[in-house]
Amino acid sequence: MPFWIKMPIVPLISLLSLYFSFMLNWRVTLHFYEITFGFQPIDVDFAISFPVILVAALNCLFILFSFRYLIKPISVTLILLSSAVSYAMIKYNIPFDGTFAQRFFETNMADLITYIDLPMLGWIIISGAIPSLFFISVEIEYSDSWLTGFMQRITSISVSLILISSIIGLYYEDYEYVYKHYPTLQQEIVPLNIIDSAIKYIYARHLPAYKKN
Repeated sequence: MPFWIKMPIVPLISLLSLYFSFMLNWRVTLHFYEITFGFQPIDVDFAISFPVILVAALNCLFILFSFRYLIKPISVTLILLSSAVSYAMIKYNIPFDGTFAQRFFETNMADLITYIDLPMLGWIIISGAIPSLFFISVEIEYSDSWLTGFMQRITSISVSLILISSIIGLYYEDYEYVYKHYPTLQQEIVPLNIIDSAIKYIYARHLPAYKKN
């Protein structure tokens, strides 16, 4: 497949984080704003801080997979799954938690197909398939030295973590309030909710059996 553009790996990860934050996670951002706009007085700076934290957190996540032969298959899989899950959360107005994940993983393909309608198919094409094709068509530029590439990734993660810790430090009480009173908010963030639910499902379904043996 011919490559359309070239892009270094770290900027590409940043672009991927921005896409997930503003295209696939607009529902959770809207939910967060509904919560914060109920505060009196309204703190605009606090409201703006959430998308920044979201981008930084997703950047840390995707950097972990930013290695040759891993980044494209994992990213495309997460884009497509996140597209479908985001539509399901919007349509049914429920977070993607353990119960949702269990139903998804244990439902056979024939039953899953019955949930697909034209709006869902259109959303997956627009927010999942087209971005995936774009991502595949990018020729990723890696550093000549593994040490340089490693330091670039460490720097990217460090900047993201400093940004997250600084914002939470400034608005600790506000974020603590949201976390305590709206615990399901984190279950609306894709692909974090997908990864978390998949790990918990695998652990509950398979690992206890190994422990007994």
